[in-house]
Amino acid sequence: EIKLKYFSKKKDNCLIQMTDLSGKIIISFKQNFFEGINEFLLPAPSDLSSGTYLIQISGKGISKSSIHFKM
Repeated sequence: EIKLKYFSKKKDNCLIQMTDLSGKIIISFKQNFFEGINEFLLPAPSDLSSGTYLIQISGKGISKSSIHFKM
Protein backbone atom coordinates (compact mmCIF):
# COMPACT_ATOMS: atom_id res chain seq x y z
CA GLU A 1 0.00 0.00 0.00
CA ILE A 2 1.03 3.57 -0.66
CA LYS A 3 -0.11 6.23 1.79
CA LEU A 4 -1.03 9.54 0.17
CA LYS A 5 -2.05 12.95 1.50
CA TYR A 6 -3.91 15.31 -0.80
CA PHE A 7 -5.29 18.82 -0.23
CA SER A 8 -8.64 19.49 -1.90
CA LYS A 9 -10.17 22.94 -2.21
CA LYS A 10 -13.67 21.45 -2.09
CA LYS A 11 -15.63 18.24 -1.63
CA ASP A 12 -15.41 16.10 -4.77
CA ASN A 13 -15.58 12.53 -6.09
CA CYS A 14 -12.29 12.05 -7.95
CA LEU A 15 -10.78 9.46 -10.25
CA ILE A 16 -7.36 8.25 -9.13
CA GLN A 17 -5.14 6.43 -11.61
CA MET A 18 -1.66 5.03 -11.19
CA THR A 19 0.25 4.46 -14.44
CA ASP A 20 3.72 3.44 -15.43
CA LEU A 21 5.80 5.75 -17.63
CA SER A 22 4.50 4.07 -20.82
CA GLY A 23 0.94 5.07 -19.84
CA LYS A 24 -0.25 1.60 -18.83
CA ILE A 25 -2.91 1.90 -16.10
CA ILE A 26 -1.90 -0.09 -13.03
CA ILE A 27 -4.73 1.01 -10.69
CA SER A 28 -7.90 3.02 -11.31
CA PHE A 29 -10.59 3.82 -8.73
CA LYS A 30 -12.90 6.56 -7.42
CA GLN A 31 -12.25 8.30 -4.10
CA ASN A 32 -14.41 10.82 -2.26
CA PHE A 33 -12.48 13.88 -1.07
CA PHE A 34 -13.63 16.45 1.43
CA GLU A 35 -12.42 20.05 1.68
CA GLY A 36 -8.96 20.16 3.27
CA ILE A 37 -6.31 17.51 3.77
CA ASN A 38 -7.31 13.97 2.77
CA GLU A 39 -5.33 10.82 3.57
CA PHE A 40 -5.90 7.50 1.87
CA LEU A 41 -4.16 4.25 1.00
CA LEU A 42 -3.46 3.34 -2.59
CA PRO A 43 -3.62 -0.46 -2.92
CA ALA A 44 -0.37 -1.31 -4.75
CA PRO A 45 -0.44 -4.67 -6.54
CA SER A 46 1.75 -7.33 -4.95
CA ASP A 47 3.56 -7.92 -8.26
CA LEU A 48 4.45 -4.22 -8.75
CA SER A 49 8.07 -4.01 -9.87
CA SER A 50 10.56 -1.32 -8.93
CA GLY A 51 10.36 1.73 -11.16
CA THR A 52 8.89 5.20 -11.59
CA TYR A 53 5.12 5.64 -11.54
CA LEU A 54 2.64 8.47 -11.99
CA ILE A 55 -0.47 9.08 -9.88
CA GLN A 56 -3.14 11.28 -11.46
CA ILE A 57 -6.08 12.76 -9.54
CA SER A 58 -8.92 14.30 -11.52
CA GLY A 59 -12.41 15.52 -10.67
CA LYS A 60 -14.89 18.34 -11.25
CA GLY A 61 -12.87 20.90 -9.31
CA ILE A 62 -9.47 19.47 -10.26
CA SER A 63 -8.14 19.73 -13.77
CA LYS A 64 -5.24 17.34 -13.12
CA SER A 65 -2.74 16.67 -10.39
CA SER A 66 0.28 14.48 -10.96
CA ILE A 67 2.64 12.86 -8.50
CA HIS A 68 5.80 11.08 -9.70
CA PHE A 69 7.35 8.51 -7.39
CA LYS A 70 9.77 5.62 -7.43
CA MET A 71 9.18 2.21 -5.90
